[in-house]
Amino acid sequence: MSRTPSCKRLVLMHSWFTKPETRSQCPFFLRYTLLPLIRPALDDMDKAEANLRAIKDGETGADVEWTLVCPPGLNNGPATGKRYLLKNHLFKNQISFGL
Repeated sequence: MSRTPSCKRLVLMHSWFTKPETRSQCPFFLRYTLLPLIRPALDDMDKAEANLRAIKDGETGADVEWTLVCPPGLNNGPATGKRYLLKNHLFKNQISFGL
């Protein structure tokens, strides 16, 4: 990925269970069917998050603001326009992304 001068904010949409220690909380069926298939992608997401958090002042990328979104689920319902403020990163509903 290359950087453009107009980039002021990086927004990443990742998945729940990017942290290896949280994967044991995944429902039983998904833990033994889906997670083994997507584990490499989840591991890459975890590395991206760690790299963003590790950027120090003065380093390349320190001037870019970033947002990390980890919705528990997305569906094809119409967009609702609702905004969510989370405490302790907990949210248990699906989010409509309205395509």
